Amino acid sequence: MSFGVFQQLAPSAVVDCSTFASFTSPDASNLVLCRGDRLEVYHLLQKQNRLRLAFATNLAGRVEALATIRPRPGAPENLVILFRRASYLVVVRYEQALGSIQTCGQHLLISSAVS
Repeated sequence: MSFGVFQQLAPSAVVDCSTFASFTSPDASNLVLCRGDRLEVYHLLQKQNRLRLAFATNLAGRVEALATIRPRPGAPENLVILFRRASYLVVVRYEQALGSIQTCGQHLLISSAVS
């Protein structure tokens, strides 16, 4: 039996996906970036014209696409993350008590290829 081990030696400088959302709270201005297998969320400080890192976390693969949805009016937005080559979609929300993200749903996407 053999096992493959992967460790990223340096963080990616390339932004694969980005979106602007109210992710950390309903009235927040957040910039969400995906760099390789890392998710970074920044607070936009408009008065100071600056970005401040809210949190960053590693994901279980590279992100193909990123979108936001609002589950109900007045609630913070959730992130919809589609992973590359895995045909796997995850919905996450920001949990203020933890200061990090929590998974709301995981979905395996099945190809509908016709033979």
